[in-house]
Amino acid sequence: QVFELVGYINPTAEIALPVQPETAVFAIRIFMSIVPAVLLLAAIAFAWKYPLTREKHLSLLEQLDIN
Repeated sequence: QVFELVGYINPTAEIALPVQPETAVFAIRIFMSIVPAVLLLAAIAFAWKYPLTREKHLSLLEQLDIN
């Protein structure tokens, strides 16, 4: 698991809420903020490069045979 590489401590029966090291907390913050932001920017870039006009939309619907 990726979080184990940064020192994440899994809860156990003895320790239900272990104190996480700063490296694990930092990794969680990165995975919850920067990674989604980068993926969103990539999605926006792909959408920007694929302009969907009304004519193109109708053409795609015809190709799919959807009315």
